[in-house]
Amino acid sequence: MAQWAGGPAYLFARNHCRCDTADAEIRKGCLLCLESIPDPFFWSRLGRNRFDLPDGRYGVLYTGEDLETCVIEVFGDRWLNERALSLRSLAKFEVLTFAVKAELYVADLTGPGLNLIGTDANLFASNEYNLTQQWSRQLMAHLQSRDGLRYRSRKNPQKHNYAIYDTVGARAGLGVAQGRRLGALRELYPILDKYQVALID
Repeated sequence: MAQWAGGPAYLFARNHCRCDTADAEIRKGCLLCLESIPDPFFWSRLGRNRFDLPDGRYGVLYTGEDLETCVIEVFGDRWLNERALSLRSLAKFEVLTFAVKAELYVADLTGPGLNLIGTDANLFASNEYNLTQQWSRQLMAHLQSRDGLRYRSRKNPQKHNYAIYDTVGARAGLGVAQGRRLGALRELYPILDKYQVALID
């Protein structure tokens, strides 16, 4: 699990408005994600997700603080309709653990930072991605979020996600420490029990 330390407050300008926010520092540790594509470093510019844009300054690698966060992010929406997960679905995913080999700096949007930059929980909870992507466009340009964002999961706000930008620092500071098949992990089954999800053929 990545360790975080709150940084000092800074002033910066966004559309000529004075805003305060705090940054966070990712120290040596690890981040996790679930992938169903061959390249572990998928810096998305598809424009289909919360913070990536086709014409954005950076691509975005979406990660979570632990396995539960990654699982709920990938499967949580479908569980609203059917509390089941098929073995076939599990076979498509690999759990990647990224080693954080150097310090990365991200904007901490999990607490007062949201209000200080002039927004609210809709930044991580809204499905209106055209709006969240416009925020991302602005945040990509600021020093405090120079390597990405820390934000709450829409599907379980007690959990934290990390959108890492493909900066020079992030590319140099991240490496794949381990890749494991999702279905082979014993840790998955208590998570399924917690969310009352049945495993089916």
